Amino acid sequence: MHLPWEHSSKIRELFKDGRITDNSLSERIKASLNKAHQLYEVACEKNIPVYEPFEGTHIGEFTVLSPLEDWYINYLLPDFPNLPERSEKNIVTKTISEAYAKILEWIDEAWDKETLSENYDSTGARNESSVILYANIDDYQVLLTGDAGKQALHNSADYAELLGIDLKKCSFVQMPHHGSRRNVSPSVLDRIIGEKISEDTQPTTTTFVSVSTQTDNHPKKVVVNAFIRRGAKVCETRGKTIRHHKNMPERTGWTTVTPLSFNPNVEK
Repeated sequence: MHLPWEHSSKIRELFKDGRITDNSLSERIKASLNKAHQLYEVACEKNIPVYEPFEGTHIGEFTVLSPLEDWYINYLLPDFPNLPERSEKNIVTKTISEAYAKILEWIDEAWDKETLSENYDSTGARNESSVILYANIDDYQVLLTGDAGKQALHNSADYAELLGIDLKKCSFVQMPHHGSRRNVSPSVLDRIIGEKISEDTQPTTTTFVSVSTQTDNHPKKVVVNAFIRRGAKVCETRGKTIRHHKNMPERTGWTTVTPLSFNPNVEK
């Protein structure tokens, strides 16, 4: 896990208020991320070593593709919620919660008509700091994205290319942040899923999206369509536990999940 409160001395000078001390800033970060800090304290009490996952870190079979340590500390962390005002604004675009962006209209989409935009506001800095993980397990490639946004996903694709990894060959990809349209774009999906395929082509990728039973707003239909166009079979949790497996026996009581369908009408 990341330990943002331990980086206060590196970012203190980025804020306007010169009265801030390393300790006061550290305590402010702990208060803002109270649950994370509590988890860290439990680990320390049990003598469990804690490692920060930055680009290039290996966690078992997985490689961390994002965030880069410098980007996390100097550009993302200072824009976390409830921190002091920065002396330099707009280094990371801040946006209002998507909960306030009410859907007023629906528009038509077709297989050859994509309305997902490159220009939606970016997600917040804390989401962009999500750890993105890649693994190649017995020639089966997996990409886990957490709540990462467009910049983190582009950064991951850049780093993967440096490692000689083609993310488009992943057989399993997690849809970021419950299927929010602010976290992906056509250019991002072209890099991590692949370019658009013909409508009669069989899916080559399995995508899971985590959503609660209560939400009507996620996953966004425009995002689901964008994944399907690129050869992804999209499956949602919708309050249930679902599993993805290869070369493993069937489990008693488990049935096949029904993938989401292409939507002729999407959110404007």
